[in-house]
Amino acid sequence: MPFIVQCPHQDCRKYMLLEDHARGQTVECLICKHPIKVEGRHPGGNPTPHAGSAPSSNTPGVPTQQVVACPHCSTPLRLPPGNNPRLRCGRCSKEFAVRT
Repeated sequence: MPFIVQCPHQDCRKYMLLEDHARGQTVECLICKHPIKVEGRHPGGNPTPHAGSAPSSNTPGVPTQQVVACPHCSTPLRLPPGNNPRLRCGRCSKEFAVRT
């Protein structure tokens, strides 16, 4: 299942959508080209969740993830935590404003 990572470099900080096979590897940021070390497991130490296993709104202490569609290619994207109003699609590489 694709997942979102944020470039850790202060001059970039853009979000990218990566495929599961990138976990545990070093990838290149699509924007600034700096290397990014990707965690090998799903955050929290649990295995990567399967489709349809996102936390429900009634799970205590676990925030729900909001999903938006890329306006350019319609790829569903999970919004990362925080209030960043811009997102970059990992499929078509287009950046767009997120309205929540």
